Amino acid sequence: MRLNEETQRIKTLMYKENQNKILTEGSINNFIGKTIKLLSSAEEEIGSVNVISMGHAYKLDDDINRLYSEPKWCVKNCESNFFNNNNSTYLYNLYIKENFRGYGFGNQLMDYSKNIIIDNGYTYNTLIADSVNTVAKNLYKKLGYNLHFTNHKKDFYFVEL
Repeated sequence: MRLNEETQRIKTLMYKENQNKILTEGSINNFIGKTIKLLSSAEEEIGSVNVISMGHAYKLDDDINRLYSEPKWCVKNCESNFFNNNNSTYLYNLYIKENFRGYGFGNQLMDYSKNIIIDNGYTYNTLIADSVNTVAKNLYKKLGYNLHFTNHKKDFYFVEL
């Protein structure tokens, strides 16, 4: 990308971030979790993400149970019940609308989620990504997430907050 294009992208990003609004509904501690939505100044949804306590996450996402069914897939923090309802949350359904991608909105939603998780007294956040989703995996790694489990189809990540 040329310098002028990159400068314009940064200016657009700065302008859009200053005009955004965050809406939340629900609770980390119920079956659906807390939904966090990012809206533009025109009230258009930019993207959203959900956060739920780990105890409910086991019921919500079969991939968690599938990954834990094979201890050989564990990479880090393999102790039994390391991530549990008392210390961990699970982030799912992170989505940014296509016309808003590339402006850092995923990062913004992840940062806001992190603050909510910390405010609720949790130590870890976890999430699962498709192994082929390099955009998502690069974002998670940039934000300090570590690989916990992988079956080379799904990757289970965590970060200590």
